[in-house]
Amino acid sequence: MEHEKSPGLKCTDCAFPWGAKGFRHSANQRYHVFMDDARKTSLALAEFCAFRNHPPRAFDEDAVAQFHQIVSALEGAFGEDLSSFRIPDSQMKPRVVSVGPMRARPGRRPSGGREMSEKRYCDDSFMRRKIEGIVSYFQNLQPPPGRRQIGF
Repeated sequence: MEHEKSPGLKCTDCAFPWGAKGFRHSANQRYHVFMDDARKTSLALAEFCAFRNHPPRAFDEDAVAQFHQIVSALEGAFGEDLSSFRIPDSQMKPRVVSVGPMRARPGRRPSGGREMSEKRYCDDSFMRRKIEGIVSYFQNLQPPPGRRQIGF
């Protein structure tokens, strides 16, 4: 296996330069990321960072589906199981879109009420915790200082 040469530390398994483009180490194992994988990794990170830095106004079903696609891309790019960061269906709920006036009628219960959305939404703070959880997860996989970091 021929790898490009660069100064600095080398992988103990194959002497591939640490920090060279296309090489990454996790906390528990060493593995190589080659050209196609490097592009896949870069795209997944770019999508995630864009979603994190410019989130949708509301985390509706479409936004959650987009988030799940990004999580799948990260899983494929890094070979990590990120299923715990997905939004469970139980967290998706309709929102109140309008509230009618309460009218009291003699001998009857007050009428009026709430109209709920047809779309379901995830609570903003719950979604943001999942997004920041992914960042923390990857930061904990970072190699020690002085070695290449994973993109955050």
